[in-house]
Amino acid sequence: MKTKLLLVLVILASFIACEKKNEGPIYAGTWEKVVENDTVATDPFTIVLNQKMVITLTKDTWKMVSQIKIPPVINDYTEYVGFKGTMTVDGEDAEIVFTDAGIRQFDTQNLTFIDAQIIWYNATDDPTMFSSVMNEYGPDYTTVQAKMTVSGNTLTMKTDDNMNGQFEEDEIQVFTKVN
Repeated sequence: MKTKLLLVLVILASFIACEKKNEGPIYAGTWEKVVENDTVATDPFTIVLNQKMVITLTKDTWKMVSQIKIPPVINDYTEYVGFKGTMTVDGEDAEIVFTDAGIRQFDTQNLTFIDAQIIWYNATDDPTMFSSVMNEYGPDYTTVQAKMTVSGNTLTMKTDDNMNGQFEEDEIQVFTKVN
């Protein structure tokens, strides 16, 4: 009887261990940050908008998409600009590599999008457009050092976007887990 019980416990422990391995790292999943009533100065007027950053992380890849809502013109969150890439994580330390950058063209006169969805540009396949989007919306470098910590349903991501060895206030983002 003891042998059967021990065998069942070993099988159960193996099953649980395999299940935990398939869950992935604690940071894997979809996270979001919402900023309401942000202002963007455009010529000839200032736009008040709501922004949502949605970041999806796997063990070694990431994708971040910014969405905007500009009532009464754009009433639902709509994807506007994004980045994709790879990452290497060791504990809290991460190296994030930008491989793709995308954007939807926006008509500031009519407050409408020209493109139906984000157009993605790969650093290798279309370096000119990739650089253009990175220069306008991305960090100063295509590889950045970061720190990621997870506490409950909160992800704090610090990215050294200007590679000065420090994390300034605008380089620290706090996200809430979506799934």
